[in-house]
Order: sequence, then structure tokens, then C-alpha cells
Amino acid sequence: HNAAEECPFSHMPLIPLSPDMMTLIMSYVSALAPFPFLAVCATRRQMRWIVYVWFATVAMGAIGWEAWWTFGIWQGDPVKQRRESALLNKYLPQCIEWLVMSLGDGTIGVLAVGLLHARRDKPLRRFHLSDAICVGLFFVFQDMLVGTLMFGQQLSTGTISRAPLQPWHPNWNPIGEVRGINVNFEVTWLFMSFIWYPVALTTYSAFRPLQQEEEDLERSVELEQDGTGGSGPQYVRVVNDTV
Repeated sequence: HNAAEECPFSHMPLIPLSPDMMTLIMSYVSALAPFPFLAVCATRRQMRWIVYVWFATVAMGAIGWEAWWTFGIWQGDPVKQRRESALLNKYLPQCIEWLVMSLGDGTIGVLAVGLLHARRDKPLRRFHLSDAICVGLFFVFQDMLVGTLMFGQQLSTGTISRAPLQPWHPNWNPIGEVRGINVNFEVTWLFMSFIWYPVALTTYSAFRPLQQEEEDLERSVELEQDGTGGSGPQYVRVVNDTV
């Protein structure tokens, strides 16, 4: 009776993932995860601006700190000297780490767009202080989570290079370090939000005429299907609406 109730998987060996393996998997997953969604956005004019926001976020991360931290450009140690993991040095080498990390930053930018749209309809038509604060808090808390789960050891050993978005001393951490959380990196992402939100607003505004044209076309098709033929008082075409 007991043998019949025994789980058939109870004797299968468990293969726990090491912290280095988790870091490796999450690095590539976070870098590549948004590509199917971005491919859909690229085919739709109303959503194409999201691709540009993603690209801008990748560029800001690469120029702002990722390349500097990876290669130790400004009074820092390169990442291959700061980490002892042979697994990461082999499958996430220094020559591509800055790019993989920057692509992961781009994923954070896409998630921030989704967060803003979850708060309100068409949030980037104009500046909202509450949205700017929300983006800043989101950037800070996601970096705290990433530092705790993935990169705490890699970022806490050796000397981290200064960078355009981290020009202060890399060892400055007035609140101390708990499980990889370093105020240096949270402040960097907070500065990032001051740049990212205006860039997102500008990018969305640049694509507004295309979005309005697409909305007008969809409206005319719907009215034609309703039998109005795009005429009469029910059909009002809005041209170059910038409100």
C-alpha cells in the first residue's frame, strides 16, 4: 500500500542551480525576453515608439555605467578580476557582458512602459509628476532585487569603476551593504529615471502623428463596417490632433 502511494519522482536526483548558474540564466533571459514583444511592436506603427524607447534605454545603460563597470575604465577593476566564477567567465565573458547587461536594462525600460500604461491610459501624452516618481521608485526597487538575487557578489568585490551616472567614489555606501544592496547602484538608477522619463515622453510625442493616422484609419474602417461609409454626422475625422 505504501509503495503504491509513493511518488514516482521521489527517487529522481535533484539538480540544484548554483548562484552562478542562476546569474547566468537570468542574465540571458532578461536580455532576450522582450525580443518577441519588440518584434510585434516593430510591425505596428502605433507601438513602434516602444522599440525606440527600448533602444534608448539600452544605450543609456551601456554608456551610463555598464561598459565602465565591465572594463573598469575609470579607476576600477575589470569584471573578470572582480569575480571568481569560472562559469561566468566562460559563458558570460567580459567582452559581451556589457552588452548582455545593457540589453537587460532595456528590458527594464520596456517594463517601465508597461507599468505606466497600467497606471493610466496613454500616460506619455504629457508630463505627470506621479508617473515620474513611479518610474524612479520602480528603477530603484528592481535594482535592489537584482542586486540581492543575482549580482551581489560580483558587484561587492574589487573596485567598481566610476561611470557617467556614477561619478562619485565607488566605495561610497553610507548605509552599509546588506545582501548585495549598495546605495551606489540605487542612486545610479535614480539618476537614470531623470533621463529615461523625458526621453520616453519625447519619443512618444515624435510618433504621435503616426499613431493619430492609424487611429483615424481604424475609426474609418469601423464606421464603414457599420454601414455609415465614413459619411454623415457619426463620422468625424481628427487630423493632426496634438492634444
